Amino acid sequence: MRSSLLLLTLAAAACSGDPDVFADAGADAPGTDAPGTDAPSTDAPVDVDGPGARGPVTVHVLTRAGDGLPDLVATVYVADPDGTVVSQAMPDATGVVNATVAEGGSVTVRHGGGNQPVLTTVFAVGIGDELWFGRNGSNPVTTMTVALPAAAGSTRYNVRGPCVFGEGNTPTLTVQLVPGCAATVNLLAMASGGTAPVRHIVVPTVTPTAGTTLTVPGPWAAPPSMAWSASGIPVGATSISASITVLEDARITLGFVAAQTPGEPLGLTTALPAYGDSALLNVAYRSNVYYLDVRHVSPVPTSASVMVAPRVPAITSVSVGPTALWTLAGAGTPDLIAIDADELGEKGEPLGSWRFLAPPAPGSVRVPAIAGAPTPTDARARVFDTDVVPDYAALRERVGLGEWAGTIPPSAPLFAQQSSMY
Repeated sequence: MRSSLLLLTLAAAACSGDPDVFADAGADAPGTDAPGTDAPSTDAPVDVDGPGARGPVTVHVLTRAGDGLPDLVATVYVADPDGTVVSQAMPDATGVVNATVAEGGSVTVRHGGGNQPVLTTVFAVGIGDELWFGRNGSNPVTTMTVALPAAAGSTRYNVRGPCVFGEGNTPTLTVQLVPGCAATVNLLAMASGGTAPVRHIVVPTVTPTAGTTLTVPGPWAAPPSMAWSASGIPVGATSISASITVLEDARITLGFVAAQTPGEPLGLTTALPAYGDSALLNVAYRSNVYYLDVRHVSPVPTSASVMVAPRVPAITSVSVGPTALWTLAGAGTPDLIAIDADELGEKGEPLGSWRFLAPPAPGSVRVPAIAGAPTPTDARARVFDTDVVPDYAALRERVGLGEWAGTIPPSAPLFAQQSSMY
């Protein structure tokens, strides 16, 4: 749906738990007891006529380690809209499976095996789709040393920047360097903890180089304060919190908590370093359900006023069996629903996880009949709306990577993201 906002609504069928958590899968090769045959190549005949139309789909499978490498031990399942699995295959040396899919069918990738498989299914697949699964990232990760000046009274130090991250208890840090950013970047160093206030140093125009040492001169400085406000919080809301996350080159660096002055609008004050090219303004509250509103602004503001009233439909129920079912209440036409379903053991231990990604309407999908897949005993769900793309069809190429949530599009100077949980 196109609007001026990027919106996310999150609802949990259980009253606790982080909806983004999957049980980490082991590296065991997946079992071969699921029904189906080897995936056909894209040279297979294509039937594009009528409701039973079939045609090619290309599936790229990366590991879940965030290293950007192909997962050669994953299994890809293709199912018809009624949940019948029609083919399965393991990726080739480049992490690709070429298959044939029914229009409106689904593609599932199973990562890992053993006792904790992790499955992700993309529904309402179109003929000719090119889908991605796993976790995007860069490889290899290298390191360098950053030597900061000691900050009296501080016990924690960190350095952040595009593709640069490191933290520790001493001023000399080993920081990680990840490929994919500009050769020259601006860094932010922070000192915190102990008895001293938070302090920072902006380190401009650095060329991070593996194996080298960067010595950062002082002095440390206290971040200046930014005054901003949030309106639209429902009367009687509780558990109100706010923060600002600083970004550089559309990449998250650090978050800074805001002090609150009660009222309407809610008064907020944040100690914010003079760093970054944009920021996320985050406001959370509970009003029957939990809401989190995130607004991306560019450039980093010196003041701001944000409207955080609920404005997308909430999920009022969700269940997963042979059919995944959900209901929505409230205004708005979201682009995507994501359901995270877990199988838990007698002591609550994770036995497997399954993520379903589908268009929000009509409120149900048939779950692929994959032998050995988790049998969900717990489910959480969220709906998502964005102005970056027009609809679910434009999202589904990369939803299997999780890039529909938390991604900061550099071309979007303003978006908002909202979630609700019960």
